[in-house]
Amino acid sequence: MTTFGTIGEYVEVAEDCTEYGERKSGQSVANFVAELRQLSEHCEFGAVLDDMLRDRLLCGINEDEIQHRLLSETAPTLTFKKALEISQGMETAASNAKDIQKGHAGAQPVAVHHVKKDSSSDWLRKIKLNWHEVKYTGTTEDVLQRYSEVYRDELGTLKGMTVKLHIDPNATPRFYKPRVVSYAMKQKVEEELERLQAVGIIEPGSSPSGQLPLFLL
Repeated sequence: MTTFGTIGEYVEVAEDCTEYGERKSGQSVANFVAELRQLSEHCEFGAVLDDMLRDRLLCGINEDEIQHRLLSETAPTLTFKKALEISQGMETAASNAKDIQKGHAGAQPVAVHHVKKDSSSDWLRKIKLNWHEVKYTGTTEDVLQRYSEVYRDELGTLKGMTVKLHIDPNATPRFYKPRVVSYAMKQKVEEELERLQAVGIIEPGSSPSGQLPLFLL
């Protein structure tokens, strides 16, 4: 029998079950723990299996920084799960730090090309912007007052432009069944239709050439 202990606690285990060796150089923590689990299948640890795996991980981690970090934990709180998380976290951090250092060491200097100033590319002066107006936008009230014709509550119109709609003369008018308006929305729909008719957006027709259902959002 060999007496083996960590964190102030000594455990007696069989000689063949303690001689698992140490973590090999370049071996990941996950691989080392998997190896310990596989070897522990031949030992009758029973309920103390997690404690034994924790102890072997601590003693066989073969990396001073991780081992010192695990030893800094108090005995009752350092479970096998926590020891594994700490070891893998420090392993990942060390790997990432090495990658960053390699990236800096292998970085190539970037060539800087100096471009001569071309007067023809000075387009900001050629367009002759009023920079005072561009920089100073004023408050929302200033904009609303200055462009009051645009921000009126009534319907706006497009001035100075004629639009012609081209419709296929062979197109067949279609009639669709109207959608049912819920009772709760009926009054609001009627009020909105009256408003649209009052501002000239829609107008009633006596003999429609087609019929499209009303779609409510």
